Amino acid sequence: MSDIKYLETHEWYLMKDEEITVGISDFAQNELGDIVYVTLPEVGQEFEKGAAVVEVEATKTVADAYAPMDCTITAVNSQLETEPETINNDPCGDGWMFKAKVNKLLNYINIIYLKKLSLLILVIAQCLFPMKVL
Repeated sequence: MSDIKYLETHEWYLMKDEEITVGISDFAQNELGDIVYVTLPEVGQEFEKGAAVVEVEATKTVADAYAPMDCTITAVNSQLETEPETINNDPCGDGWMFKAKVNKLLNYINIIYLKKLSLLILVIAQCLFPMKVL
């Protein structure tokens, strides 16, 4: 699954069309230890990017999993309610936590496009107008 993207906060997400599937990384589940309880959101709940969506209780600590972008929950992995250890066993597969429809997808695409466009303009400007170093 090379299309998986990872966040600095150790969540992963996989985007298909306007829907994302989200879970925590293998590194995160390893750091948490044995996961014993998961509090999942409700379908229909809306979250802003960076908001805590899932609470994960483990033998070592309690941690949150965050929304990678503005989204509305469309599905939760109800298997985790009775088998939270699934996250430890397969964090980037069967241990997914929730699926969500991305809100304001066009804004994210525009931001990515503008960053790439500004970098391209900078490169072209440097080629056309090279700066002389004194």
